[in-house]
Amino acid sequence: MYIWSYRNEGAHFMRWLLIKILDDLGSASNSRLMRLKAISNVRGDVYTIIIAEHKQKNWTPKAKVDLQHLG
Repeated sequence: MYIWSYRNEGAHFMRWLLIKILDDLGSASNSRLMRLKAISNVRGDVYTIIIAEHKQKNWTPKAKVDLQHLG
């Protein structure tokens, strides 16, 4: 019943939950970059996709390597 009570909360609840999980994982690890994606099937074949990302301060990813020119 408790979990079922959140059924009508919609995307804002999913967003809050994803950010909470990301914060918990971020504080428990020393990750430079963490990205979480949640896909939920609401009613009537309507899907909600939420992506949350956490980066360490002053961290930038390395430049993307493009190998398409090699054939």
